[in-house]
Amino acid sequence: MKKNEEFKFTFSVSTRAFSDKNKINWGSVQYKKQSISIEKFIELIKSGYAFCNCFDDDDEVFGQSVKTLANFRYTNCIMIDIDDCKIEMNDLINQLSVKPTLAYTTPNNLTEKSNFLYSYRLCFLFEEKIKGIDNYCQMYSTLINLLINDVKGFELEDNCAQSANQQFGGS
Repeated sequence: MKKNEEFKFTFSVSTRAFSDKNKINWGSVQYKKQSISIEKFIELIKSGYAFCNCFDDDDEVFGQSVKTLANFRYTNCIMIDIDDCKIEMNDLINQLSVKPTLAYTTPNNLTEKSNFLYSYRLCFLFEEKIKGIDNYCQMYSTLINLLINDVKGFELEDNCAQSANQQFGGS
């Protein structure tokens, strides 16, 4: 990447924002691929948009019937969903040998639903596309192993992001 170029990556973004991820009818969410900067990604997260990887969607708006493992093509982003964790987000990040590009708390952070524990996402962005299910799973597993090895007492409660067709809500 040239020094003056702003890093952009392609990610599928929901066509509308949601005020509460716990009330989303996930089966009806529609997505469209977008080329976005990290700053734009942060704005979209804060605004409540949902996200997923890139699929064989003919560059059209798509829904759940397209968002399948068989249609997965690539991603530049590995998200790790951390739920019901006893370790605060910044404390966990400080222990990591490989830091996420960004991290954010989810709406269930420190709520009764999370047993008043921490809930957040770690987002690792890559300049090169991660293509194909096998490569996605390998990269995800590598990041999870780093977490387990770097952070004393860390246990992954929710491994939903191991699936390349997982969708994530904003915050």
